[in-house]
Amino acid sequence: MLLVGLVFGAVHYASGYRVLVREDAKPFLPIQLGRDELNFLLLFLVVGLILIGIGLVGVIIGGIAGVALALALSGGDPDGAVYAGFVTGILVILPVLYFVGRIAVSFPLSIKQRRFTLGGWKASKGMGWSLFFAHLAIYVVLMLVQFVLAYDVMMASFTLGADPSAIPDAEVLAAQMANPVGDLIWIAGPVQSVLALLMMGPTAAIAAKAEV
Repeated sequence: MLLVGLVFGAVHYASGYRVLVREDAKPFLPIQLGRDELNFLLLFLVVGLILIGIGLVGVIIGGIAGVALALALSGGDPDGAVYAGFVTGILVILPVLYFVGRIAVSFPLSIKQRRFTLGGWKASKGMGWSLFFAHLAIYVVLMLVQFVLAYDVMMASFTLGADPSAIPDAEVLAAQMANPVGDLIWIAGPVQSVLALLMMGPTAAIAAKAEV
């Protein structure tokens, strides 16, 4: 299932980036299964391994920094320790997101250059925080749209949290989980597709300007 998911992800994102960075792309039929998708799969695996390594380092550094900060700020107060842990988590995750945004430029760059490349880091030099805030803004919009479309299901979830006895029938619950937007799926599908393409925009813009 993981392999199938990776293949579908490669086809989906490669098709989107192909429209955004290739001058000869066919916008009405961008979906393919070929060398671009193979490069994407390799990038998924390599970038995933890099992120796992960074995550392990971040956990170690964050753990040490968190303990030190908690001892310095909490003074034995549990609330102070929680606050220190929150601050440490933010300080650790921000550099990780910065790195992810820059290395992610390698994906559209591989489409543009028609080869496997990890040149996204070099191509995005000086643009790391611009990428971070661009992705953050788009993500906020995406979450707001998701909330509006799935408002009824989310409200039902809040009600369930306050009143566990209000658990719906198993079939109803499964249907809600499979399609949280209900009858609005005909609107949500195209809207989410556009937003997904928009999420590729910042990295694609940098890759489009990069020298081949």
